[in-house]
Amino acid sequence: MVGFWSGNHLYSRYKRRWVRFLAIAVAVALLVATGVPAVGTEQSRAFLATAETTDLIDKGRQLYRQQEYEQAIALWQEALDRFELRGETAQQALTLSYLALTDRHLGNWESAQTHLNRALKLLERSPSEVRIIAQVLNTQGQLYHGQGQFKAALSAWEKAEQAYQQAGDAEGVTGSQLNQASVLQQLGLNERSQEFLNALIERLESQPHSLLKVQALRTLGVSFHLAAQWRKAQELLEESLTLSQTLNTPLEMAQSLLSLGNLAKDCHHREVALDYYQQAIATTPDHLLLNVQATANLLRLHIEQQAFTDALELIAPLKADLNQLPLSHSSIYAHLNIAESLLRLFKLQPQLDPTLLETATQLTELTRQQSITLKDTRAQGWATLQLGKFYAENEQLETALELTQEALFMAQKIGAADLQARANWQQGQLFIKQEDRDSALVAYRSAVDTLESIRGDVVTTNPQMQFSFSDDIDPVYRGLIGLLLQTDKDSQKDPARVQEAREILEALQLAELDHFFREACRANRPKPIDKIDPKAAVIYPIILPDRLEVILTLPGQNQQHYSTPIPQPELEAHLYQMRQSLHPAYSNQERLKLYQQAYHWLIEPAESALKNHQIETLVFVLDSQLQNVPMAALYNGERYLIEDYAIALTKSLQLIQSPPLEPEKLQALTAGLSEARQGFRPLPGVASEVEQISHEIQTRVLLDRQFTAEELKKAIQETPFPIVHLATHGQFSSDAEETFILTWDSQINVRELDDLVRLRSSPTWQNPIELLVLSACKTAQGDERAILGLAGVALRSGARSTLATLWAVRDQSTAQFMVDFYQHLNQPGMSKAKALQQAQINLLHSQYHHPIYWAPFVMIGNWL
Repeated sequence: MVGFWSGNHLYSRYKRRWVRFLAIAVAVALLVATGVPAVGTEQSRAFLATAETTDLIDKGRQLYRQQEYEQAIALWQEALDRFELRGETAQQALTLSYLALTDRHLGNWESAQTHLNRALKLLERSPSEVRIIAQVLNTQGQLYHGQGQFKAALSAWEKAEQAYQQAGDAEGVTGSQLNQASVLQQLGLNERSQEFLNALIERLESQPHSLLKVQALRTLGVSFHLAAQWRKAQELLEESLTLSQTLNTPLEMAQSLLSLGNLAKDCHHREVALDYYQQAIATTPDHLLLNVQATANLLRLHIEQQAFTDALELIAPLKADLNQLPLSHSSIYAHLNIAESLLRLFKLQPQLDPTLLETATQLTELTRQQSITLKDTRAQGWATLQLGKFYAENEQLETALELTQEALFMAQKIGAADLQARANWQQGQLFIKQEDRDSALVAYRSAVDTLESIRGDVVTTNPQMQFSFSDDIDPVYRGLIGLLLQTDKDSQKDPARVQEAREILEALQLAELDHFFREACRANRPKPIDKIDPKAAVIYPIILPDRLEVILTLPGQNQQHYSTPIPQPELEAHLYQMRQSLHPAYSNQERLKLYQQAYHWLIEPAESALKNHQIETLVFVLDSQLQNVPMAALYNGERYLIEDYAIALTKSLQLIQSPPLEPEKLQALTAGLSEARQGFRPLPGVASEVEQISHEIQTRVLLDRQFTAEELKKAIQETPFPIVHLATHGQFSSDAEETFILTWDSQINVRELDDLVRLRSSPTWQNPIELLVLSACKTAQGDERAILGLAGVALRSGARSTLATLWAVRDQSTAQFMVDFYQHLNQPGMSKAKALQQAQINLLHSQYHHPIYWAPFVMIGNWL
C-alpha cells in the first residue's frame, strides 16, 4: 500500500469539530478482537459429550461467522437443551456464553445479560473448568464493552487472561491482552496500552501469521494515531492491512482500511481518506456497523470539501442502514456522528434540504432513547447535550437550556469531566443569547476550570475525550476572556477581571502547547514581572471575534487594557498583508503603512505608560496569527519598534528564572551543515558563521560529517557549555512530527530534541542550557500556526531561552548578525534580548536595512 504522506507539507491537525471524538471512539470500538466464539484450542473439544452435539456447536459457529445469527442461536439452543438433559454444567455455561455473544450482535441486551448470568452461575459449580471460565469471562468483557462500560470490560478481560494462563491456552491469553490494550486506549491509558501491544507483537513476530497479529498491529497503529505520531501509525496500519490481505480476511482488511481512512482524514489527506473509506465499504458490503461508520465519515468529508450533492446522496442509504443497526455503544455514537454532520450540512446549505435540522434532531432524540435502553449514561449525556444544541439552532432557547442543564447534571453524576466542560460551554453560549452576561460568565468559568482540571486527559489519547483545540478548547478560553474584558459605556474596567483575563490567556497559551505535544507541558510557578525584570513590560494582544484587546502588564502596577473594535476576519487579513509585505519587491511605503497601523493598535495606547516607567524591554505573549508577524518591525511613523525597545516573546510568564550570562562563562557548542543533505540546499555561509563565532567566544564545533544526531547527543552531554548553537536547516510547524532540525545523517524532531537535552535540564545538572540558537530554521510555508512549532522547540528543548527565525534568512547577513549578537552578549550585564536588539539595529543601519534581513530573529523564553 502506497503511503499518503506528502513530504514535509503536513498541515495543522487542529481544525476539527467535536465530532472527531465520535469518529475515533467508534473506530476504536471495532478494534476489540470479537472474533467468532471459539472453544479456544482443539483440547476444548474433549469437553463436548457427543459427536452429534459437537456438530450442532460447530454448525452454529459457522453460521455465526456468516452473520446468520438467528440460525446459530437455534442450533446452540438445541445443544443447550441436550447439555441440560445430561447435567453437563460446564458445557451449558459455554453454550450460554455463545448465545450471549450472539444476542450482543443482535442488540438483544437483556437476553444477552440473562444468558451470561446463567453461565456464571453454572460455573460456580465447576471451578476447575478454567478454560470455559476464561471464555465466559471473555464474553462478559464483550458485553460490558458493547454497553460502553469500559472499566468493567477491562476487569473482565484481566480475569479472563488469568484463567487462560491457568488453562495453558496461549492463544486465549493473547486475545485477552489484545482486548485489554484496546479498551485501555478508550480509557485514555495509552502508554499502558502500548506496553501491552509492543510485548504482544514481539511474541507474535516469531509465530505464523494470524488474525491476532493483524489486530495487534492495527490496535497499535491506532494508538500511535491517537498520540499524533502519524508516520508510525501509518506504517503499522499498512502492515496490518497487508497481513490481512495475505490471510484473505475481508473483515480485518476493512477494519484496517477504515483506520487508515481515519488517519488520512486527520492528516488532511481527504482524497486518500475517501478512497480508503470506499475500499472498506466495498470489502465487506454486508458488515452493517463498519459500513455505517465508513459512510458516516464519507459524509463528513464530502461536507468539508463542499461536495454537497455527493453528501446528500449518502443520507438516504445511511438512514436506512441506521434503522437496521443493532443497539450498542458503537451504534449510538455512529448515530450522533451522522446527526452532527446533518446539522453542519444544514448550516452550510439550508436550501438543499430544509428538513435536515429536523432529521438530525429526530435522530438524536432516538439515540437518546436508545442510550437509556442500553443504560449507557455517558452516551445519554452526549445525546442530550447534542439535542440541546439542535434546539438552540432552531431558536428554542428555553428547551435547549433545559436539555443542556440535564446533560450537565448527568456529567456531574458520572464524573464525566469532558462532557461537563462542553455542557458548561454550551450553557454559557445560551446565556449569551439570552443576554444574561453574569450567568454566562459563571458557566464559562466552570467550563475553563473543568478543562484545566483534565488538561492531561484532554491532550493525551483518550478517544472519549478527543477535543479539537481550535473548535473545543480555544473558543472556551477566548469566550471567557471576551466576557471578562467586556465593559459597558458607563461601567469601569475592573482590575480584577483584567488580571483574571490575563491568567486565562496564559492558560490558553499553555493549553495550545499541550495539544502540540499531546502531553501536559512542564509548568513553573509564574514570577511577578518586576521580580523578573523591573525594566520590562508584557503585552498580551487577544484576537476576539469583534475586537482586538490588549492587556498591558507593568512592573508593580495593576493590569491595564485597551481595545480596538475590528472584526476578526478584517484583522487577520491585515496581518496576512503585513507578512506578505516583507518581500523585497513590495512597496516600502505600503509596508510601512501596514506596520504603522499595527503599531497604532498594539503600542500607541501604551506609549506614555512605557515612557513613564522607563521600560527597556517589551515582552509579547502573542495570540494566533499575530505570532507570524515580527514585532521588531512595527513602525511609529519615524522609527521601528526595535530601535526603542529590546523585544522578546514568550508563551507565558511561567519562566525558568536565570540571571544574564556572564562573559567569562560564555561558551558554545556549535554544530552546522554547510553542504547539501537529504534534499536540502547547501548553506555555504554556515562554515564562515561557525568560524567567526569561534573568534568571539570559546566553542566546540561539529561541522558537516561530524554533525550527526549521535555526535550531537554526546557533545551535549559531555560539553557543559551554556549555549548550543545549531546552524542548519530546520522547520517549525504546527505539527510536532514536522518540527525538526537537520543533521548530516537524519532529522531530529522536537520530541527527539527533548530527549537529547533532557539530562542537561534536570535539577541535578549544574550547567543547564541557557540559550539554544537555531540560525537557519524557518516556519513551514503555508502553515498559519507554524510558529507554534518554534514555541514548542523553545519550551521542549529544555533551554532557558531560544533564538530563532520566523523565515529563511540569508547566509551572509545571518553570519554578520550572529557575530554582532555574540559580541554584545559578551559585554557585562547585557541581557539576551538587548544583545539581540543591538545586533538587529546594526543590520538595520547596514546594507541589510530591509526588515527581511533583521526582523525575523526572535528571542523566546527568558530574555535576561
